[in-house]
Amino acid sequence: MKRFAFVLSFVFIVSSLFVYSLDLKRFEGHWKGKGKIIVTWCKQKQLKFDIRIDKKGKISGKVGDAIITKGKIYSNFLGVLNRDYVIEVELKGDILKTEKIKRARMKIMVDVKGDYLVGGFRSSGLKIGDKKSMAITGVDLVLKRVKEKE
Repeated sequence: MKRFAFVLSFVFIVSSLFVYSLDLKRFEGHWKGKGKIIVTWCKQKQLKFDIRIDKKGKISGKVGDAIITKGKIYSNFLGVLNRDYVIEVELKGDILKTEKIKRARMKIMVDVKGDYLVGGFRSSGLKIGDKKSMAITGVDLVLKRVKEKE
């Protein structure tokens, strides 16, 4: 029985590497847009995103007023976050400067729809609480690929 479980696990891992490998070309470029903030304690109702992803997958830009210091993209092949891909970033500074709301990380869950990334987002923080401790969550995120001037 142990041998069967090992073989099954091995086949799953190897097949997932091929089936769910990440094509960075789909993400490379400059993405801008916004999503709807759904936590009730936040006065601001939308959060802006300005993200650049280079051909090696390096991520820079801003989430709200916070600067992205580093990030990564990965396939959500198990479907835990209800989207195909996750862009996970680390942030420096306030996400919402006017409300003095700061979080260390943000998960941006997206599906690729042509020149758009659509989905939702969730910052680091608790599942319950207030603006000092709770995660900022959002829906209806739409990021459009920005055509760069040559």
